[in-house]
Amino acid sequence: MEKVYADTQQRGKWGEEWMKWRYAQHLYHSLGELWLAKGDAAQTLEFAEACLKLAEPTMSRKNLVKGWRLKGQALLAQGQGEQAEAALARALTMAREIGNPPQLWKTYQALGALYEWQADLERARASYQSALDVIDGVAERLQDQELQRTFLAARPVQAIQERLAQVDGGRL
Repeated sequence: MEKVYADTQQRGKWGEEWMKWRYAQHLYHSLGELWLAKGDAAQTLEFAEACLKLAEPTMSRKNLVKGWRLKGQALLAQGQGEQAEAALARALTMAREIGNPPQLWKTYQALGALYEWQADLERARASYQSALDVIDGVAERLQDQELQRTFLAARPVQAIQERLAQVDGGRL
């Protein structure tokens, strides 16, 4: 442990590069989300691939989930539903393995969007409901009631509730 600490404190290439690979994974994912929001699926896909390229050799599972989900979202934006579904299924499998609630609900949300695009409203509804079930599980564990209310009122949570209501409205 002392050697690792000493090595990280040194000047020069190794000391300055230590853990840069992990931060780069996060950066590529975040930039991919930015480009997805801007509507540039091709650029999003490049950042997803860059994230995966760094995450795979080190088995950074949370970043693998993020990379596969982002890849699926980019492929969906390009109209490649089958490939998007494969990428999102891979992300969901990993998210379930690690049990990270944000990765789970975000992946279920992405699957809901895919199923909506495929006009499979039943699977879309189930995916959005699964996302909300994960969110509710987190909220139930929050002991501070004000924090719980704030969490459940957050825009990302509201967006999932709105999609679920829209899908439910489409079934009637």
